[in-house]
Amino acid sequence: MRKKILVDESIFVIAHRSNDSMHSQLMMFLEQSEKNDPNRKYDLFLTSISRKRMGMYKWFQMKCVMKCIWCDAPRKEAMQKRRWRMRIAKKLIVGIKKKSLRETLFKSKLMDIFMYANEFKSQFIEKQENRRIIPEEVIPLESCAIAQVAHRTGMPLLSFNTDYRFFCHLPLSPDTYMTYLSPEVFLSHNVQPR
Repeated sequence: MRKKILVDESIFVIAHRSNDSMHSQLMMFLEQSEKNDPNRKYDLFLTSISRKRMGMYKWFQMKCVMKCIWCDAPRKEAMQKRRWRMRIAKKLIVGIKKKSLRETLFKSKLMDIFMYANEFKSQFIEKQENRRIIPEEVIPLESCAIAQVAHRTGMPLLSFNTDYRFFCHLPLSPDTYMTYLSPEVFLSHNVQPR
């Protein structure tokens, strides 16, 4: 039986960097997740927020193509990288998980998640590094919304953004709020060549 995993855009960003130490294992994982392969081991799902962050919507893709024709070299290179990531994601992603109507209408729950997760991160930084959290380290609301989707669907979340570990034991849920899979641990234990 295939394992269902929720991923964010960080997987595709790291996959594009061939100098990363985990690149070969990550590429094996992506190879074992191709949606056209009937023997795949994993079904990958993306949140609608991650989809927007990657630029996977039609008018933006057309705008990128138009900009690539007339823009300077650094911007053209960035657009080409983004198109590569989108192409890879389209081969792998089985479905898009959207926020539910309830999650969209009642934002107070999202603000509670934001408050608790940032409080846990602040305590962690104080214990580990004996300093206060700085504004650049605050977990954004988009990450809270992705964690909310992971909680609702019950799927584990695989991401290179380590901030998701602060969402695991929120007091909003009697059990574990969500399951975060650390790529270093997950890839080393579960991904081997076929």
